Amino acid sequence: MQTSFKENSSFFSRIMQIIDYKHIKSVNDFALNWLNYDAPQKINRLKDQKNKPSYEIILDIVNKFEEINPE
Repeated sequence: MQTSFKENSSFFSRIMQIIDYKHIKSVNDFALNWLNYDAPQKINRLKDQKNKPSYEIILDIVNKFEEINPE
């Protein structure tokens, strides 16, 4: 049985894939300059897999990166 990527990864690892795909310098750059957040903590807190992304974060990423599948 094949496990889907979604079941095998954290939300933060998916963010890291976007960062790599878009050649963004860092998580801080992603948060501050691409998502226009005041501080990178909103994204950095997701390194802990116990923390789930807010609807706002998901919406911000989907709106900024329309070519990225939100699933």
